[in-house]
Amino acid sequence: MTGFVLKIIAAIAMVLGHSAFVKDSFWPCYFFGRLAFPIFAFLIVEGYVHTRSFKKYVTRIIVFGIVSQIPAYKFFIGSFNMFANGFPICYMNIFFTFLFGLFALKMYDLIKEKFKKGNKKVVTVLAIIPGIILAIIAEYLNFDYGFVGVVLIMLFYLFRGHKSLTVWTYTFLMTSFMAQRLVNPTEPLTVDYIRYILLQLLFLELA
Repeated sequence: MTGFVLKIIAAIAMVLGHSAFVKDSFWPCYFFGRLAFPIFAFLIVEGYVHTRSFKKYVTRIIVFGIVSQIPAYKFFIGSFNMFANGFPICYMNIFFTFLFGLFALKMYDLIKEKFKKGNKKVVTVLAIIPGIILAIIAEYLNFDYGFVGVVLIMLFYLFRGHKSLTVWTYTFLMTSFMAQRLVNPTEPLTVDYIRYILLQLLFLELA
């Protein structure tokens, strides 16, 4: 499957997912939308690996992020009951999550290169730390997908070329991500809410 086909699938999933916030009857489409981010995260990594100019790549992400910020904020703040406790004052759209993910990858490579003669395991841990810090900041500032979004981009890069390892670590990350929503539910812990969480996990896994 080519990158272009993946982009089409992710784009369709994204449109379907967001349509759920426009009309109540479209709500089942929300789950199809869960396919989008993991695919885009994978493509961001591939873009980072193959781009001829990191600066130009980052610049495009920043431009799209700025252009999308106000429409995204207005769209989500107008969505029906999307945030049970009110829409956060600070919300950064998905392009900023991609941006932090790219910075995390770049810093990882810079540290690995600078200390390439050192102990590989120690250097790898040191190289991951800036990405974790960026992920924490993303969570604190309410980036779309927050901590998990940045970590997922790092995961796809660290295990690039190791499909089985990528699948298992991805499964662990997504399961943990959704499990914490059951431990700290945003809604009453009913059968419908549990079904809602499990359906999201299913489509995240399908990605």
